[in-house]
Order: sequence, then structure tokens, then C-alpha cells
Amino acid sequence: MKPQTKKLIHFRPFFYSFLILTLAISCAKFIFDGSVSYILLVCGIFASLVGFCIWRRKIVYCLILLVVFGFGIGWYFLGISTFQGKEYSGECQIVARVSDDISYSEYGKTCNVVLKSVKINGKKSKNIYAKLSFEEKEEIQIGDVISFSAEVERVKPFQFGSFNSFYYRDNVGYSAEISSSQVSILKNKMTVDEKVRQKVKARLSGTKNGAIMYAVLFGDKSDISDDVKSAFANSGVVHLLTVSGLHISFLIALLGFVLKKCRVRGWGNIVVCAAFVIFYSFLCGFTPSVLRAGIMGLVLCMATAFGKRYDGLNALGLAGILILFVRPLFALDIGFLMSFFCVFSIFALCPIFEKLFEKFLPKKVAMGIAVSLSAQIGILPFALQINEGVNLLSVFANLLIVPIFSIVYPLLFVIMLLVLAVPPLTFFLKVSDFGFMVVCTLAEFFGETKMIANVEPFNVWTIATGFLLALSLSRFLMIGKKAKALCCSVLICLFCVCAIMPDFWALPQASASVCYEYSNGVILLTNSERESVIIDVGSQRFTKRLLRIARVDKVSAVFALQTSKVKIDTVRNVGCETLIRTGSGEGYSEEMLVGLDEQGKVGGFSFEYKSDSGKMVGLQICFDGVKIFVVRQRYTEEKNFEEIGKENFDLVVFGKLDCRSAFQKTSNFAGFYNQKDGFSSFERDGNMKYMLKNKRFVGRCLD
Repeated sequence: MKPQTKKLIHFRPFFYSFLILTLAISCAKFIFDGSVSYILLVCGIFASLVGFCIWRRKIVYCLILLVVFGFGIGWYFLGISTFQGKEYSGECQIVARVSDDISYSEYGKTCNVVLKSVKINGKKSKNIYAKLSFEEKEEIQIGDVISFSAEVERVKPFQFGSFNSFYYRDNVGYSAEISSSQVSILKNKMTVDEKVRQKVKARLSGTKNGAIMYAVLFGDKSDISDDVKSAFANSGVVHLLTVSGLHISFLIALLGFVLKKCRVRGWGNIVVCAAFVIFYSFLCGFTPSVLRAGIMGLVLCMATAFGKRYDGLNALGLAGILILFVRPLFALDIGFLMSFFCVFSIFALCPIFEKLFEKFLPKKVAMGIAVSLSAQIGILPFALQINEGVNLLSVFANLLIVPIFSIVYPLLFVIMLLVLAVPPLTFFLKVSDFGFMVVCTLAEFFGETKMIANVEPFNVWTIATGFLLALSLSRFLMIGKKAKALCCSVLICLFCVCAIMPDFWALPQASASVCYEYSNGVILLTNSERESVIIDVGSQRFTKRLLRIARVDKVSAVFALQTSKVKIDTVRNVGCETLIRTGSGEGYSEEMLVGLDEQGKVGGFSFEYKSDSGKMVGLQICFDGVKIFVVRQRYTEEKNFEEIGKENFDLVVFGKLDCRSAFQKTSNFAGFYNQKDGFSSFERDGNMKYMLKNKRFVGRCLD
């Protein structure tokens, strides 16, 4: 008899196929963009995989994974083609419905809302993310079917290499700016899920922590104050505010208990659980984490009902494959990746930590700490893409808060069902309100600690090496202790090298980054002395991401050009002490007011707000022997540049107002729209960075 070859890796077909499919979809854009890091990463993974399969004579496994990878590449391009809608020029006639995905601004009479059931020029189209201005909030109601004329802009799938998952989740293909005065209301038509959510919100409105309870039920955090969001994020328990596997597991356990008492077994149990998961996922907007937990829960129910062994990794892989087959670009979604790798980390690392902690702690305490620590390690690489720091006490925060949450959340769910059925029982919500007050108090306590470490986001090499390290430490790599110790030691060294690699990158050279957030342009200029200024600061998150990708630590000044109002919080949070503008200003201590056609200087930058017939038409900035002119988009026409256009500029930046014909042909031009250089990415209007080389600007696409 031929001796059986000892297994080195416990192969799970669904799980490893899911990993390869995720790798293919998430890397496809960067591979075809020519990113050296991603090309080397994929080549390294497949060289190792092919070498291992040849050594172990598992050629079939290798071929299957190669086919899955090729399928994933094609599936990515299919996903991109369905993401982007048709392009429209000029004003369009739009009919759409106001959804309950709406958030009101603190700074004025505006709100951001997702318009659904959209028809553009009479044809069915993708959803629109609209900035709506109004005099009174009551002018527009949820469910209103409205008609208006406006320009629509295609949204970008990527921004600084990061996927715009918000648009993809809500099937948003366009953005627009409208005023309530332009809108005609045709009728009101709320969907079933919106009616349920609005009824729940109305019942919770009388409670102190109603916004938090609404968020944990449906994942909508729009009504939660920034202070509360920061407290949950800083304490490491922000996942409680987003419906995830934790929430679904509590509810399925509760439902399973009820079904057991009612003696519902077999197919009856599976059908009831499936119906519940589908309906609850529908109410939550079919988010990736809910779908993942729901599918895994159904697999567990089926395994239990038919007396089969439940394989967590295969169930995880099956859930991932099913989701990516329907929505391929979820492989680029941070929430999707966080949900899946959190569960993988628990499967891989929890037994190791539990065995370690049991040596000096009671079994239940050891298990709780092991689960919490494993989950935190799993989500860390993706959480760093969202948050700026890591709370070193987050493991203990979860250990204390999650058990309380496991009681108050199912209790809230049951009470809410009773209240919806019998409205006079609304007073029972006070019990849940008190429970969430305790949760919120603990989150604020841990969020205010000084144990927060600022950690740079991991690069793709660090994430890949960390995953391989977790896999090597787990029981899924079945090799001897000495071989495993050697393998893990090598991976730890690689992880450390990959983590500190960015510190050895070349220092930033003189450049001009021309980027835009929605329809708002943001320009970052850096000179050879590493001084930087920003023209028209964007939102805080966008601006910080721009500074991070440009490797800029400090901003010397912010210039206000396109708008009279400036987000002063963003100016302060990026560490800038000077806000330069014309006019009377807004009274901030950071403001430096200058007149039109008055020359000024800040650091190594000289500047002048240019005017024509007493109107500001743009901003001229000079540094390192080059001269840049940024056109003001509003209140200007091509005729306003007759005199200014006679000057020679090294770079002219324009927006929707394409005024290239008014300037010298020897100038270089960069626009927020219709950039020919944007074709180097898979979109037309990419964010661009123009590097200053030998007194000339050379552009490359940041996206």
C-alpha cells in the first residue's frame, strides 16, 4: 500500500477559493494600473502557491485557485462597468424619491440625501447623492417623489486608491446640488423598509439614547452626535453601532431559543431562521457584515438540524463567495473585509490565546479575553484605514461592554417588537434606554483614556504578512513545533520590515496635487523645502487622506478661494495656524486678510489674489521659480482673463470653467473635469499629482 502523505495545510475549498477571489478583485485595479507593490505581492503569493502545490503534488488545487483568480479579475471589471453609469452633460430633467438615507448639516440649511428610484431624462438610472439646500426642513419629506432640473456628475469609484464603498452600497452613480426652490413634489411613496424604520425611530424619539438604539438596530449612525461617535471609536467598540455578525448571532441565538421552546426543528427551524435573516438584512440595507453573519448562521442551523459537523472556515468562505458573486466590488469594501477577517482571526488565534490565558485565569475569563483580543487583531489593519489611533485598552473595553450589550441588545429587539405591536407599551423602552446609557457611559470612559497610540495605516505588504502570520500560528498549518517557530519568526521579521518601509521612502519633492471631493476642488502645493499650503480645504477626512498620501506632516497656510465660508475645524485639525482670504472674513483668530491685487508671502510661497473689474478671478502662487494660477470657478467668465491670460504660467488649474483658450499655449493646464491624464486610471477624472522636474510639471494619476 502506498504510504499516505502527511497533510501540512488543512485545505478548505470554499475558504481558500474565497481568499483567492478576494485577492483577485481587490488587486485587479492596482495590477493593471502598474502598481509595483501589488504586482510583486500577487507574483510572490502565486510563486509560493505553485511551488507548494508542485512539491506536494496538488496540481489540481493549484489549477482551481488559478482559475478562481482569473475569474476574479474578470469579475472586477464587470463590477466596475456596472458601477459607473452613463455620463450626462448640461442640465437634466430628474424624477427621484427622497430616501431615509439623509443627514442634516450643522453649518447651514443643507442636507445630504440619497435619491432613489431615479429617472434621468425619462430613463431609469442609478441613485443620486444630492446636496439639498432649503429654507425649512419640512419642505422635503422622506418618501417624497420630486422632480427638478440639475447637472449631475458621475461619482468616482476610487479616491486616493481607496474604494468609495458608500456609493457602491447604495447604488449611487451620480452626485448633484439642488435647492428646494427648484423642486416640485409629485407624491409621497415610502417603501416597506422605510416605513418600518421610521416607525421605530418615532418610538425611540422620546428616549435619551434613541439615536444609539436606532443605530444598533439598523446601522444608521446619522443621528448620533460626533462626540458619541468619537467615544465609541476611541474606545474600540464602534462596531456595536454597526449591525454586524455580533448582532445577528445574538438574534439567531434568541430565535433559536424561542423555536426550541416551540418545538420547531429540522426544515421548519431553517425556514424560519432564513426568513428572519433575509427580512432583517432587508431592513438593514443588505450590508456585507449582515449578509455574512446571516449566511453563516443559516449554515450553522442546517448543520445542527441534520446532525452534521459545522466547519466555520468553510462557512465563512461560502458566505464570502456568495456575496462577491452578486456584488463583486464588496471585496474592496473596508466593512466587508473587516467583518470577514475579524471572524477568521477568531477562528485562527482564539484557541492559542485561550490556551495561554487559561494558565493563570479562570476558563470563562480566559475565553472572553481571547475572543476580544483575536477580534481586535483581525480588524486592526482595516480599522487603521478609518481611525487615526488604537486604544490600547480596547480589549478590556470590549470585555466589559460586549457582555452588557449582549443583554441590552436582544432585550431592545424584543421590547421594540412589543411596542410596535402594542404602542401603549412604549414606556418599556426606558429599560433599554437605561441599558444603553450604561454602555454609552463605559464607551465614553474608555474613549477619554490617554492610552491611545497613533499608528500609521498598514500597507498591503504588512496586511498580507500579518494574515500569513495568523495562518501560520493557527492549527490550520500542521507542521512540527520547530518548523512552525522558524516560519513564524521569519514572518514576524518580514512584518516589522514591511511596517517600517514607508519611513525609508523618498522625501516629498516640489509638487502640485490637484484633487476634488465631489464637486469641490482641493489643491495641495509643496515646495523643495517641504513647506506645504492648501487652496480650498475639503472635509477633514478627505484632507487628511490627501496629506497622508502626499506624505505631508504640516500645512503652512490654507487659502480660501472658491467659497466665502471655510470649514475652520478642518483647518485647525490639519495643524494649520494661518487662514488666508480676501474680504471681511469670518472672525477666526487664524485669519489673515489681504486685499485684491495685493502681494503677500507665507514661507517660501508668494501669492496674489488677482482681480478683473474689481472682481476676484483667481489666485496666483509662486514658489521654486514657478508660477501657478488657480481659476475661481464662480462669478467668472472667459473674458475676465484677457489681461491675466497674457502672462505665462507654468500651471493653470481650472474647474468646470474651461478657460484654456484665454491663456498662453505654453502653459500647462490641470482641471478637475475632463482631464486627459485621468485615463491612466480606470476613470476619466482622476485626482492628479504634478511633480516639479526641471522647471516643468509632470503629471500622474493618484487614483
